[in-house]
Amino acid sequence: MAGVYSELRGFALAHRGCASPRHADVDSLTPNGYRLLVKCGCGVEFKRWWRRRMRSRTCCGRRC
Repeated sequence: MAGVYSELRGFALAHRGCASPRHADVDSLTPNGYRLLVKCGCGVEFKRWWRRRMRSRTCCGRRC
């Protein structure tokens, strides 16, 4: 997930000078994940599919 965050942050920084606002949309969560769409006012879109991760990490003695 850190990779998607850094890409989204890069997109936002690259388009911070655009005069029009950005709009974001997230599809409903499916068993496979969900789609993120951020559209800048200049028309450029940031689209990513986030896959749902298996809960396999253990944190504080319990599954997270």
